[in-house]
Amino acid sequence: MGIYVVSYVIITFSFVLLANKRFKISGRPLIIDSSYNGKYEGQMKLFIVFSCALLICIVGLRSEYQGIDLHNSLGTGYFYVYDIVCGDTVADIFRYFGVKRYANFEIGFVLFNKLISTLSKEHWILLFATSLISIAPVGYYISVNSQNPWLSFMLYMSFPFFSTAYFSAIRQGIAIGIVVISYEFVKRKKLLPFLLTIALAVTFHKSSIVCIIAYPIYHAKISKRASLIGGLAVLAVIYIARFPLFMVLSRTLRETSEIDSNGAVNFFLLLTMVYALCTVFGNERDRELCGLRNLFWLACASQAFAGLYSTAGRITWYFLPPLLVLIPKLLAEAKIKERQLLKPLSWGVGVMAILLGLYYLRYDSIAKAYPYIPFWLQGGV
Repeated sequence: MGIYVVSYVIITFSFVLLANKRFKISGRPLIIDSSYNGKYEGQMKLFIVFSCALLICIVGLRSEYQGIDLHNSLGTGYFYVYDIVCGDTVADIFRYFGVKRYANFEIGFVLFNKLISTLSKEHWILLFATSLISIAPVGYYISVNSQNPWLSFMLYMSFPFFSTAYFSAIRQGIAIGIVVISYEFVKRKKLLPFLLTIALAVTFHKSSIVCIIAYPIYHAKISKRASLIGGLAVLAVIYIARFPLFMVLSRTLRETSEIDSNGAVNFFLLLTMVYALCTVFGNERDRELCGLRNLFWLACASQAFAGLYSTAGRITWYFLPPLLVLIPKLLAEAKIKERQLLKPLSWGVGVMAILLGLYYLRYDSIAKAYPYIPFWLQGGV
């Protein structure tokens, strides 16, 4: 777990250092100006760039055997397809795409493979490229919206998709990054760019089509009372009736209706509790906060089905990123009488996120993130 613990320590130390130094970044050199009393926007952007770069390197320079979907004996491993794509032309890709030559991969991801193969046929370059375009959009989202970038990064690394998607299900990792960009268009009420962004995400993982509902849900005007009582009541109904609802949905979408029971109920309860807290302590007049809360409700609703069908849990991943903005915003604007409690409260939430993130990295059997091995030392794997 060493490299993961070190990454948390480095990110935390860099945040403390930059947040407490009063200098601004101007031009090419770093210009120190002790009289600068702004909001340290330059420092925070530097912190976000540095943190993203660190995570991209850790995830992107790992062994190609860390991630169960990268190699397999079924002919659907990512590197199996990558090796085929390396030898095909773009014309070949469009000619053979319909005959399952590239497993069940979407056309956008296959073409992305072809683009990367023009740089190098080495497997590590594909891992680094997928890491870059998965993590960088989330960093941008944090940079533009978060009131506490450190806490956002701690929450980000605690999400279950950080291990599973980035280490193994890399198509969906990319799709999540693209969907995060679409949330900016939702916030700014730019419908066409939003639709185009979702369309792009679908070319990397078709499950991201569910995110089309994000636009109307974000802008739905729902009172705090309705969100709390009604939202929790609907979640309860969904969970109680999850089996017949799942059967109807799976047949409607022509997906398998096979049940693969698992222990996802604990995560559903955790998300529901967080939703309730966000609703109770959120400012009803803050439209952005209400919109983020609405999006997060979708994560709770989809997770209700995850105990029956693990793929439903992967739908949840698309609606978790709003928490990166929602929780720091909620803490920053909370009406707590003792304002000095806000700082330890924020740090406490961050530490809990660290522990949860380390747990996922250690025990995720799909990600195989532990023990960490860089690609240049993978010969002994």
